Amino acid sequence: MSSTGKCAGCQDKITNRQFMCCSSCKLKYDLDCATISEKTFISLDKERKAVWICHACKNRQPKSDNHNTPIRVNTMYSEGCMEKETEELASNLKVKVRAKSNTREVSPLPATLEEIGDLLDNKLSDTSPIFRKLRLTILEDIKAIISQEINLALNEFKNELRQATDFLAAEQADFKVKVEQKDKEITDLQTQTLKLKK
Repeated sequence: MSSTGKCAGCQDKITNRQFMCCSSCKLKYDLDCATISEKTFISLDKERKAVWICHACKNRQPKSDNHNTPIRVNTMYSEGCMEKETEELASNLKVKVRAKSNTREVSPLPATLEEIGDLLDNKLSDTSPIFRKLRLTILEDIKAIISQEINLALNEFKNELRQATDFLAAEQADFKVKVEQKDKEITDLQTQTLKLKK
């Protein structure tokens, strides 16, 4: 797109056809500086665009009537007139606030860093009730975890010991049966040898 000039407000190049030209000073303004939304710009007809006046020229124009001052009673604008004028402005313009800079205003801190440090030290000291309560809670949790782990280990050990003793008892019973059989065989053999010797 070809450039159509610079915006008189922000001095940026206007690179599209969406801009307003002041009918008074003939300067061009982008939609942000003209405080007109894109939707409103599209809805404006050629006649309205042709009679548009920039904020600078509006501010330079002398006020037509100075009867509406704080000392005099406001008889010029009734409630109905004000509403009508407000509706017209709202339908034609969408005010956009442009950021002047990216910096944020930081409110002063209610306390100095030293005071914050002292506060943290006090809250985390051994004598602090919060710290004591936290420590007791942690100790109780650790005791419960250790007790649970010990019980699990003991139960596991008992099961393994029971299995081992059951196995040993079965083996012992088996050996006893075998020994008894061998004893019987030996006794039988002894009696047979005695019979043979006679």
